[in-house]
Amino acid sequence: MTITLEQENNEFDEAKKQVLDYLEKRKHAHTSDVLFNLDFDPELLLEVLDALESEGKVEGRDIQLPK
Repeated sequence: MTITLEQENNEFDEAKKQVLDYLEKRKHAHTSDVLFNLDFDPELLLEVLDALESEGKVEGRDIQLPK
């Protein structure tokens, strides 16, 4: 089965929508929470989060570990 670029773009846009819907219901979420709850491929999720961050729709933060 061959996947067209349009199909791939539609799937990526749907993944972005799912992530935004998930995050709108929460004030904060770790990447692992989104990954676990949406059952995404880790590589896809990172691409989606990068795209959403570059669009200004999400903000990524480093985890602050106790000293």
